[in-house]
Amino acid sequence: LEMVYDHLVLAPGLRDTVIDKLDLKAQIDGVFSPCNQLQEDELADYVQKEVQGKPDVRCVVYGSTLDTLITANTLTKQGVLPRQIQIVCPEAEYKPISDERACALALLQ
Repeated sequence: LEMVYDHLVLAPGLRDTVIDKLDLKAQIDGVFSPCNQLQEDELADYVQKEVQGKPDVRCVVYGSTLDTLITANTLTKQGVLPRQIQIVCPEAEYKPISDERACALALLQ
């Protein structure tokens, strides 16, 4: 199996499911599911070594929940430029919050 990506950051809770579906058992360099402090620290170290100061490197955040936006925001706080971050939503329409008004406010619509 060959996976081609720059740097892939999956939102919390999705990595294990995706890894299982791909039948991958080992840790993949550059794939994270930041759902606890240890994983967040590992992500921060990786971003510092592999992403910061490299404006051509892209980060992909996969998910459809509020955690997806939190993960993207965390990347910006770690020095990743917003233009380096791409959010990929598995749903037809991105709705991180079920309440329509709250969702519109969160997405600044």
